[in-house]
Amino acid sequence: MTDDLTETMNSNITHAEFIGPPGSGKSTLYRKLTADSRVIGEHDPIAIRRTLLANWGSKYRLLYRLVPPFVREHLERAFIFYRLGHPGLEEFIRDHPEFVAVIARAMDCAAHEPERIFSLSRMTAERYQISTSAAHPDEIACLDEGFAQKAAGILWRMGEREFPIEDYLDCVPSPDLLIFIDAPADVCIERQQERGDINLDKPWTGDDLEKAHNEYYEHFEAVVEHVDSPVVRIKNVGDPDDAVERIQTELFDQ
Repeated sequence: MTDDLTETMNSNITHAEFIGPPGSGKSTLYRKLTADSRVIGEHDPIAIRRTLLANWGSKYRLLYRLVPPFVREHLERAFIFYRLGHPGLEEFIRDHPEFVAVIARAMDCAAHEPERIFSLSRMTAERYQISTSAAHPDEIACLDEGFAQKAAGILWRMGEREFPIEDYLDCVPSPDLLIFIDAPADVCIERQQERGDINLDKPWTGDDLEKAHNEYYEHFEAVVEHVDSPVVRIKNVGDPDDAVERIQTELFDQ
């Protein structure tokens, strides 16, 4: 559902997600946005730390506080996130019991990389649970690789097969705001080439990157059409700080 945001919408935003094709600059803007202390990101050490201190015993909490900061940061990025992810997934499944069955159907339908559908969906559920559980009432949990982004990835892996993406979207949380980061096809492709990581380069996409981009882009539009969330579109072709400022305005200032 794409529309201009209303003035009353922002006060109730607790869960936001980014969506956009590879090379749109989505992750760059996301990293800048989550530097804002009012936003809890999916990799945010603050979310991990809060979850850790809330759920581990007093002995482990004391040890954690005594660990030097540089060691603590490594633990947060690796071991601790891994340990917290599994309980987070269990909690997510309890709250969204249809999730597993829908992912299984998507894997059965997929023409390409069914195992990636499982691993990416699991990771998204874990990160959603950690970030939303840790966010305070005056903070927004925001996902770079959220459920809407994964929905586009699921459709992309279907090939010529059909899968009712509304089944997936109905069984996962809808963000209070979906932030669609976009850029022209040639810009997206050039950015991927510059970073040496071309997401579009898959066995089923062929050699024509622009065609592959356009086909993938159709899936993003299909998700936006079906998602039950307000959508703000950001054309990311200028100064990234200007784009982030507009996102902050949509989240906080109206």
